[in-house]
Order: sequence, then C-alpha cells, then structure tokens
Amino acid sequence: MNYVLSNIDKVDYSFYGLYERSFFVSVYTIFDTKATPEGSFEGHDNVLSSILVSVKPDGDYYTESDLYKIEGLLDPKVLGIAETAFPEFELSVEHGGADERKVVKYKLQFKEN
Repeated sequence: MNYVLSNIDKVDYSFYGLYERSFFVSVYTIFDTKATPEGSFEGHDNVLSSILVSVKPDGDYYTESDLYKIEGLLDPKVLGIAETAFPEFELSVEHGGADERKVVKYKLQFKEN
C-alpha cells in the first residue's frame, strides 16, 4: 500500500458518482517503476505510469468493491468518465509521446456480487 500512496501523481477523480450515485469511481494516476521495463528510458530517469480505478457501491461496502489497473502508460491524461450501459462505464485516457499521443477508451464495469 505504501508503494501506491507514495507514488500517486494525480487524483483524477474522487468518489465520482455514476448511474444516479448507485456506485462511485475513484481514479488515481501513479508513477509505476514496477510496470516500467528495464532500459525503457536510456539516459533518462523517466518511468511509465499506471492508472488505478476503484469502483464501489453506494454505502460502506468495501468488500464488494472492484479495483482495476491500467499499466504501462507514457504521460497519461485522464480525459473523462462516461456512463454506457449499467453497470458499465468508459474511461477515456490520452497517452504517449509528444508526437504520438493517442486516446484509448477503456470499458470497465462494476461487478455486482
């Protein structure tokens, strides 16, 4: 847990309510040396980033929460969260080098237990 907390780069969303607040999404961008292959940045001390997405239902039900990790991203920028079809949602992320940025839409869902 200390690795994650000490490497948080951005809190992109905190308890963002979806589907009339039936569940909440928190999104964190972290510097992730463990997801950076050795030799990725010759002569530089850069690291790749990961995005952690926590999804929990309304209330205090942490045992029913979900955690997703999207890793290996270069300089990511979370563009937004959009509802699709309950319980799915889409996370839009822009990433890549300065001259090769691309936008990827990740489909995630709250897995109702």
